[in-house]
Amino acid sequence: CITLRVVSTANNCFQLTALVRISDSHCFVPGKGNVTTVAEQENKKVQLVRSLKKERDCLKAINEGLIEAEYFDEGETWKPQSITDYITLPIHKMLPFIQWCKEHTDICVLEWAEGNRIKYHQGISSSAAHISFNPKNSWFEVEGNIQISDGQVISLQRLLELMRQNGQQKYIQIGENEFVTLTNQLSRLLKRIDTVTSESRSHLQMAPAAVSLLGDLLNDSSLNIEQNDSIKTLLQRIEECSKKKPIVPKTLQAQLRDYQVEGFEWMSRLTAWGAGVCLADDMGLGKTIQTITLLLEQSKNGPSLIIAPSSVVPNWRNELQRFAPTLNLTILNQSKDRTKDIEDAKAGDVIIITYALLNIQQDDLATREWNIVCLDEAHTIKNANTKMSKAAMQLNVQRKVILTGTPIQNHLAELWNLFQFINPGLLGSIEHFKKKFILPIEGENDKIRQNQLRRLISPFLLRRTKAEVIEELPAKNEIKLPVELSSEEMTMYEVKRQEIEEKILNKQTDKMSTLAEITRLRQMACSCSLVDKKWKLPSSKLLAFIDLAESLNESGNRALVFSQFTSFFEEVKKAMDKAKLPYLYLDGSTPMIMREKLVKDFQTGECPFFLISLKAGGLGLNLTGANYVIHLDPWWNPAIEQQATDRAYRIGQQQDVTVYRLISQHTIEEKILRLHKTKRNLSDSLLEGSDLAHAMTQEELLELLQETR
Repeated sequence: CITLRVVSTANNCFQLTALVRISDSHCFVPGKGNVTTVAEQENKKVQLVRSLKKERDCLKAINEGLIEAEYFDEGETWKPQSITDYITLPIHKMLPFIQWCKEHTDICVLEWAEGNRIKYHQGISSSAAHISFNPKNSWFEVEGNIQISDGQVISLQRLLELMRQNGQQKYIQIGENEFVTLTNQLSRLLKRIDTVTSESRSHLQMAPAAVSLLGDLLNDSSLNIEQNDSIKTLLQRIEECSKKKPIVPKTLQAQLRDYQVEGFEWMSRLTAWGAGVCLADDMGLGKTIQTITLLLEQSKNGPSLIIAPSSVVPNWRNELQRFAPTLNLTILNQSKDRTKDIEDAKAGDVIIITYALLNIQQDDLATREWNIVCLDEAHTIKNANTKMSKAAMQLNVQRKVILTGTPIQNHLAELWNLFQFINPGLLGSIEHFKKKFILPIEGENDKIRQNQLRRLISPFLLRRTKAEVIEELPAKNEIKLPVELSSEEMTMYEVKRQEIEEKILNKQTDKMSTLAEITRLRQMACSCSLVDKKWKLPSSKLLAFIDLAESLNESGNRALVFSQFTSFFEEVKKAMDKAKLPYLYLDGSTPMIMREKLVKDFQTGECPFFLISLKAGGLGLNLTGANYVIHLDPWWNPAIEQQATDRAYRIGQQQDVTVYRLISQHTIEEKILRLHKTKRNLSDSLLEGSDLAHAMTQEELLELLQETR
C-alpha cells in the first residue's frame, strides 16, 4: 500500500508526495530502490522484502484515480523520482481524488500533515433541503435550510452565498478545511432559486413573475418545498394560461404573418396571468400590428393607454384606424378636456398620449385602472430617475406591454428600469441588481451571471430578427466610404485631440466634460467650422457627400440621409441648395402634422433626398420609398444606427437597399466603427450569449483618443 502525504498550500491547493513507508526512518520511492531492507520492529532488526511490481501496480492505479479526478488527461502519468517529488492538486481535483482514495484503501492511504485534514461531505441530496415560499406584501419570502450532516445545518441564504463565492462549482467550501458536494438535482434547484431571488436585508424574496421560472421544480413531489395557497393559485393560473390558445379577433382588418400571430399569442398568454412583456422585434417587423391585435382581443375588459414619442403618434393613429376601426380612438394631446377624456374612458376605448403629456397628466392617469398600457419605444423611460419614468411606474394596469428594438442602449441599468415597469421586483432592487449582475457582467465579464440574467428575462422578452422570420426582403448592402481630410483639417483636428488627451491625463476633466470634448472632436470630423466659427475652408466630408448625392440623383435613386448634428445639416442644406439638389428636412423641432406631410411627400416620390436628424427620425417612420441610406457620422451604439436604417429596410420594401457610412480617416470615427465590430448591443448579447458592451469609463475614453493617432 502506498502512502500519499498531503500538505495544504495557498489558494486551496494540496501537495501530494508518494512513498512506501517501511518505518519512520525508512521510506522509499514507489517501485524504485532495493528489494530487501533491514528495519527495526519491536526493538528487533528484521529483514523486509518489498514487492516492486506490486508498488508499481499501485502507482499505476493511483494514476488512474488522478485521471478519474480529471487531474490528468488520458495517457498522462505521475512517476515520482524521489520521496520529495510532488504534484499539486487544486481543491476541485483534490476532493474527487479523496473520494477515490476512500474507495481504494488496498492501494493507497492518505496521510495528512498536522492541521491540514479536510472535512468533506459528499453528495448532499435534495432531500436534505427544506424550502418554503411565503407571501408577504407583493412578494414571496423564500426561506430554508440544508442539512449537511447529523446536527449540522446551513441556511439556504448562506449556502447560495457560498455557491456564488465558489463560482457555483460542484465543490463548495462551507468552513475552514470543510467542503460539500451537491447532487445534480439539488445543485439545479439552488441555482434556479439563486437566479430568481434577490436579497432584502436579512432574507431572500421573489417577485410573483419569477414563479413561472420555478414551475416544474415547485411541482416536483420529491423535493421538500413548502407551498401555500397563494403560490399554488398562481401556479395553477400560469398553467391554465400557458395552455390557452388565443384567437386573432375577426374585427382585425389585416392578415397577420405567422410570426406576428405567435407574437400576439405570446403577449396574450403571459399578460393573462399578470406578467408584463417586452416585445423587442427588429424594427419593421410589425410590433404595432401585433399589439393592436392584443388591444382588440382585450377591448371588452376596459380602456387601454398607449404612450409613444410624438413622432410615432401619427403612425399609431393611422394603423389603429386602418386595422382596428371598431376601437374608439382618442389622441389626448389634441383633446379639449383631457381630464374628462381620461375619466370617461371605457371598454373599447384606446387613448394615445406622448411621453411629455404623461408627465403633465400623471395624476389623472394614475387615479384610474387601465386594461392594457403599452409603452412604445420604451427605452424612453430607461433612466429610473426621470419624472417620465416615475410617472409610468405609478400607472394602475392589468396588462403591461413595452415595445422597443433596443432594450439596452448603453448599459444594463436601463434594462433594470424597463423590467421594473413590466414586472416589478423581478430583477430585485437597483442596488441588488448592480451587485448581482451589473458589476459581475460589465466589470468582470462573468458568464455565470450573464447566463442567469438571460434566463431570468427571456420568458418575458421576445425578439425576432428580419433574417429569422422574413424570407422575401430584398438584399441589403453596406459600404464604408472613407473620407480623406485635408492637411489643414487634420492639423486642427490633431491639435484638439492632443489638448483633450492632455486634460484627461492631468485629471483636469471629469467624464461628462470629456464626453462633451469628444463630441466636439466628432463634429470636427464632419466639419471644422462646427467648432471654429472662423473656419472658412470647405469640409472634405461635405464635398464627398455632395459627390455621392449628385451621382445618386442622376441615377434616379432616392435616399435617407442621417446625422446626429443638426448644425452639420445646416451646412449640408446650404451645399445641396448650391448644387440644386432637392431635399426634405426633419429634426426634433418639426411639428407632428408637418412630419406626416414630409413622410407622405417622400413616399409618393415628391423629393429624392430626405435629411433626418438621427434622434428625431430614427424611429417610428416608414420610408420604404428609399433605396439608399446614408449615415454622415457614426453613432456610439450600432443598434441606434440600425433603427435608422430600418426606416427603409423593413416590410414593404421591394428594392435592394444600399447603406453608405461616410467615415473620416485617421479620426475618432474610425475607432467608433471598430467598436461596432467588437461590441454587440446588450439586448442581443443577453439573448445570444455574446460578450456584453458597457458604459465607457474615463480610461476607455482616453484609450479611444490615443488609438486615433
